[in-house]
Amino acid sequence: MDTRFSAATSVDDERSVAVVAYPVGTPIAAVVAGTAPSPLDLSPYATRVQQSTGELTVGLSWHHELYGVAQPVPGQVLAVFVEGVLLVATLIESLNDYRLSSGERRMTLTARSPDAFSVWREVKRVTDIYPLGTRLDQIARDIALDVGLTPAEIALPPIMYAVPHSNLQLADLTAWDMLETLLLPAGLAPWIDGCGRLRAKSRDLARRADVALTNDRIVAVTRGRAAVPLSSLRLAWQDPDFTEVVQQDQSLASANITAGFFQMRQEQDVYWSDDRTQRARNTRLVIKQSANSGLFSVCSEDYSATAHTGGRITLETAAWVPGLMGVFLATKAAGLIPDIAPPFGGPTTPVGKAVHAALELSVLLTMASIGTGSYEVWGAPYDYVHARHTTEAYDAAAPAWLDKVEIIESDLVQNDAHAQAFAARELIYRAHAAQRYGVTIVDDLRLEPGDILDLPDGSRLYVTGLTRDLTRDAPARLEVEGFVA
Repeated sequence: MDTRFSAATSVDDERSVAVVAYPVGTPIAAVVAGTAPSPLDLSPYATRVQQSTGELTVGLSWHHELYGVAQPVPGQVLAVFVEGVLLVATLIESLNDYRLSSGERRMTLTARSPDAFSVWREVKRVTDIYPLGTRLDQIARDIALDVGLTPAEIALPPIMYAVPHSNLQLADLTAWDMLETLLLPAGLAPWIDGCGRLRAKSRDLARRADVALTNDRIVAVTRGRAAVPLSSLRLAWQDPDFTEVVQQDQSLASANITAGFFQMRQEQDVYWSDDRTQRARNTRLVIKQSANSGLFSVCSEDYSATAHTGGRITLETAAWVPGLMGVFLATKAAGLIPDIAPPFGGPTTPVGKAVHAALELSVLLTMASIGTGSYEVWGAPYDYVHARHTTEAYDAAAPAWLDKVEIIESDLVQNDAHAQAFAARELIYRAHAAQRYGVTIVDDLRLEPGDILDLPDGSRLYVTGLTRDLTRDAPARLEVEGFVA
């Protein structure tokens, strides 16, 4: 509600309306601050002045006064003052219906709110990457500044919600879509008021009314329209907290290891994924084929977990290697044992050769004791993820044949309580928005989109659009469009 104005007392109230055009390039902020260059007063030539939400239409009629540089052109700021107070400042979009007859010239100017232009509605943008904890209203301000607004033209309320995840980046969206995405979790919607300021209107229908109307202020109720209301709203959101997800027990890694006399200790590290990031618990060694399945027991087979992401398989042949070295030394020593020859002739007893042959046999048997084992490590993989939840708000009284479901997604939900409040608020808003109607009342310049009216019969109207005729001698009436709050 705009407290700079007051409501008209009746439809017959006279209003002092001035229509002026400022030079091209004049900022709306300068018009609001009163520092803009002197404007061209179009009031003497205005035959029709109609203002609605986001749009201003002015019909002009003149003889020779608006020729040349005096003629309005697209890009100029077209402003309307009521009783000397700025009501709306818009940008001229087009000059239409130019006519020449009997020396008189006519033209219609169509001007729109800044948010109606392509810089807001068509140009796709990419924001910076915002870290965890960045306030959503700060991101919205950065977007508005990037579009071209000045700090004085940003009048967003504080939003206590912040980025709930490690980072946030909005991409491939128009500036207006970005603002809607950021404000919706807080129950707000963006809009630009008559002074060119970016503001937010509440979508909460349970709040107290802004204006209470009496019977003498209502002229007519018009254009009632009802559609099938929304019966259920599902909000898909990503949980900011990590949830542990454990998979079923499975083979995590495999290895083939050869052990024998040639090395005392064989170690092989194994990991649960190629990128070494997969985690698992309750890991254990499964011997598919033992290295000791040959003639001799070659080694011990052990496994140990070295981290959540991997482990180590160890085959140890420590008893064989030092023994083999001892046999080598004994073989050399056996070469010094002499054979025994009988003193009175006869065959020689090969004592040294027998010892040497026995030692060589033990060496050969040791070298033949080589085993290859096939191993697997089993366990339960797990990871921590941001779970996707769906919170549903529904109308329990809605009949099945009127079932109408809508799904929305948001990654800006803070927690489960926020999700429930978010879904319930949006269900109420969107279900009520199906019951639209209009009411004509005595003009009240205080009303703005997003206000709630209290009607004499006890009903409430959420304002979505306003239309008034500010032409000279026109009745002070205001057509209000909205839905039952």
